[in-house]
Amino acid sequence: MKVLFPKGINKVLSNGGAVAGKWDKNGEDYKEDPYIDIELAIDPYNMPRDLEEVSRILSDILRHEIEHLTQAGVNAKGKDFKDGQFQGKFGTTAEKRFRQKIKDGDIEPKKYLLLPSEIDANLQGLYSRAKKERRPFADIVDQYLYQFVEMPRLDSKGNPTGQPVLTQQEVEDIKKQWALRLPTLGIKQRL
Repeated sequence: MKVLFPKGINKVLSNGGAVAGKWDKNGEDYKEDPYIDIELAIDPYNMPRDLEEVSRILSDILRHEIEHLTQAGVNAKGKDFKDGQFQGKFGTTAEKRFRQKIKDGDIEPKKYLLLPSEIDANLQGLYSRAKKERRPFADIVDQYLYQFVEMPRLDSKGNPTGQPVLTQQEVEDIKKQWALRLPTLGIKQRL
């Protein structure tokens, strides 16, 4: 975990990632151990006030990234989306290429939130956060998705394009797709 303390940002920024790990050639031992990487930026002027927010963010990120670790690599639990993208499998080379095209701006950002692996990870992380905050799950999902309506979409050089990352219609479309996955994950909530 890496924590930065930039003065004056007046909010908590976060990012997370999971590395699935790999087996050796014989499939008997780890070639690469799985791990979770978390980065936080916390305004020191807002301490200790922001510590509760940091706790909620960490809960969400950890649950999200743990879900990714169960999708591929040495901790895989054999999850799949029948009839989903990438033959319903997670962590494939094709999925990694697709993610890179989204990051490069070649594919619209909404597609990232509709990747099968991201649907499960987002739902699990946001559900964990809703329980921690004792708030309705649907409100937490709305708060998360609607932040992208206010955020400017950037081109490949990092310049604003004049469009939001997501439109309101795209948020509603994403919520409909996510809602279809809730029963499979055992989350008895509505969006």
